[in-house]
Amino acid sequence: LQRTNPEIEVHSLYRGPDGIFLFNQSLPPMQDADVRKALQMAVDRETISATYFRGRGRPAPYGMMLQTQTGWAWPYEEWPEEVKAGYRYDPAGAEALLDAAGYTRGADGVRFKITLALHDRYEPTHPEILMGYFEAIGVASELVIQTTPEAGARNRAETAEWEILSGGYGFTARQDSIKYMCQNAGPDPFSYTKAQCSTRLVDLYEAAMNATQLEDVQSIMREADEITVRQHFGLVKSISPRFSVNQPWVKGYNGESAMGLGERNPFLARLWIDQELKDRTQ
Repeated sequence: LQRTNPEIEVHSLYRGPDGIFLFNQSLPPMQDADVRKALQMAVDRETISATYFRGRGRPAPYGMMLQTQTGWAWPYEEWPEEVKAGYRYDPAGAEALLDAAGYTRGADGVRFKITLALHDRYEPTHPEILMGYFEAIGVASELVIQTTPEAGARNRAETAEWEILSGGYGFTARQDSIKYMCQNAGPDPFSYTKAQCSTRLVDLYEAAMNATQLEDVQSIMREADEITVRQHFGLVKSISPRFSVNQPWVKGYNGESAMGLGERNPFLARLWIDQELKDRTQ
């Protein structure tokens, strides 16, 4: 459309990542922080950003809070080198971590198998790419796509059978973000996050919700963010843009706000020009 209508103005909007995965620390081997770190190091976000996201993805790492949340997130420049290294693509280093953790390759080349549970609001191509990276380090995987009722039942079940689940990560500034990392710190607990909810995170959640000074809340959130970064609570995903179009005569997108919702459905099968409206606005 832009080739035939060069006056169309399209803007990229970067908010939180869609379709990101959390590690289910209630199940082995996800209980081992080195295993979570190895899976993090197995994924080449730079290449995914350049190819799958067509150069528009932002592959820089983050924790519970996006790095754009200045004053709230643990700043990347303060991360020690050994922490930064855990977020770089290093398949050989990932394999070494798994070997040291006791997850050596079997005769078939497989160390262990995991299941990825994806809410069906997200498209499955990116998880399939991740599965290829996992396979390269000897981790077999299966993708299970779940409807909203299935995902809701999953979240509130007494036990959890999926090692990696789509969930919330990379939040903007909000006190209750800790709740999503550690659901039993608040109401309506999620079974799959209980194991990762340390006493310290519970204390931080309660302190954040009760704090009355902005500076105190920010300090609490930075500490919680540091915990999630160091412990690899989430499998970091490049942040993908959403798109907004200025001209009202471009039809087929979500009102005036966004042309689709990043990697959430629906994806638009058609876009068109309302020529009559365009002519009236020239």
